[in-house]
Parts: sequence; structure tokens; C-alpha cells
Amino acid sequence: MAIGQPTGTVAKSPKEFYEVTKTIDAGSLEFHIRRGDFGNWVMAVFKDEALASEFEGVRQSELCGEGLRKRIISLIEKHYGMEALR
Repeated sequence: MAIGQPTGTVAKSPKEFYEVTKTIDAGSLEFHIRRGDFGNWVMAVFKDEALASEFEGVRQSELCGEGLRKRIISLIEKHYGMEALR
């Protein structure tokens, strides 16, 4: 949620990230998108420049709350395809 206020939730794969994004508090999504954490994570772990760039676009859009959640979910679905996320 903020520095020193972890949720205890971890994602180790795109599928796990997708599932967590559906249920985690939107405040946590806002915190991490503003810091660039999601883009940094996909670059560091998956070497996925395209998805990292998409996350940067989401960060710059300044979406928040449920609008941010829906955008992140849509981005992941589009990038990986629904079959890979099942």
C-alpha cells in the first residue's frame, strides 16, 4: 500500500500478477504504478520491453481506483492472451 505497509501479496508470474490484480486493494495498484514498479518488474524478470512500455503509458495516464485496475487487467489480457492466463 505504501512504504512500510506491505500487503503480503506476491506475484511470481504474469498469471499470478493477473489474478492478484483482480483482488488487491486498488490503493496498492496506485502506489506501485506511480513508482514504476510494474514496468521495472516485467523488464527485470521477463525482459519484456513491450509490456514495460505499456505500464509506463498507464503510469503517465494517472488513472486511479477501479479504472486503473481495469486498465491493468485489460493490458495483461491483451499482451498474454486469455489462454495463457487460465
